[in-house]
Amino acid sequence: MPASAAEAVDSFGDGRGVTVFAGGADPEIRAHATVGGNLCAPPGRESPRADLQAPLLALDTRVRSAGPGGERTESVEQFLGRAGGEPRLVLAIEVDRPRRASYLSQRRPHAHSYAVLSVACAETADGLRVAAGGTGPRAVRLSAVERALAGGAAPREAATSAADGVDPHDDALASAWYRRTVLPTLVRRALEQLSGG
Repeated sequence: MPASAAEAVDSFGDGRGVTVFAGGADPEIRAHATVGGNLCAPPGRESPRADLQAPLLALDTRVRSAGPGGERTESVEQFLGRAGGEPRLVLAIEVDRPRRASYLSQRRPHAHSYAVLSVACAETADGLRVAAGGTGPRAVRLSAVERALAGGAAPREAATSAADGVDPHDDALASAWYRRTVLPTLVRRALEQLSGG
């Protein structure tokens, strides 16, 4: 049976990672949408509509799916980047409990509040992962920020590279300029939240 975002939050039990899922979607998605459905949402050039993609990237989620080529398990990054949007049915997602996680989003208040931008950070067994949604058709990892942090940069310094390698676009929610300008601040705040600051 598909897990709603609310059921996914409940499954974490001890609270680690709950911040990421609980804040990662608007009320309608938390109540009715499935995590798998959010992963399969068509890429949105007109507006970002897959609020859970950034947290799932930061948490290094694995996706088990079935399709014409059979059943497979792959990273969420590979799943989102599949060639030609090959049709896949999500069977399960696997998430290891992070050591720490944070999530922030910038929204415009209206009836259905898709995030203009979202940033998720997670400290996993493999290190610190940072991802952003609203920077293009799909959420992406912010590799420049991850490299800066791995090199010893402080959150404020690492956040300055947040827009490197992303190609924000204009849509009904915000301009590309706005996204490029706000992204470093959102990244800095999410990193500070992750550190307890």
